[in-house]
Amino acid sequence: MELIDAKDKLKDKTREVDDVKRDITSSIEEASRAFQEKMVLEREISKSNNEKENMQSEMDKLSQVNDALINKNKQCQQSIQEQIAAKNKLVENIESQEKAIEDTDKVFQELKRRVDESKAMQKLSLIHIS
Repeated sequence: MELIDAKDKLKDKTREVDDVKRDITSSIEEASRAFQEKMVLEREISKSNNEKENMQSEMDKLSQVNDALINKNKQCQQSIQEQIAAKNKLVENIESQEKAIEDTDKVFQELKRRVDESKAMQKLSLIHIS
């Protein structure tokens, strides 16, 4: 009887050991899956960080290009303002020259009129003398 009880106890202990083995095996498998998932997530995080760094680098380059374009735009605006000022100065010079031409034309017309008057007076003088 003791032998049967010992045998039953041994079977119970064997079942308990087998249950513990299954639990340990299950825990190891679960830990292995969790570790693999962790490794996948770490690779994804690393990849994401690399993409973020690449995007930041591209943003920095775009910012530099934008700054260069802003500076070029300012230079162009300044050049346009200088060209407008030069054009306005040319317009003033042309208007001044046109005024001088008009004044010269008036003086010329006046001189022509006086010359014509002088010729007419000379003709009258010659006619009067003859």
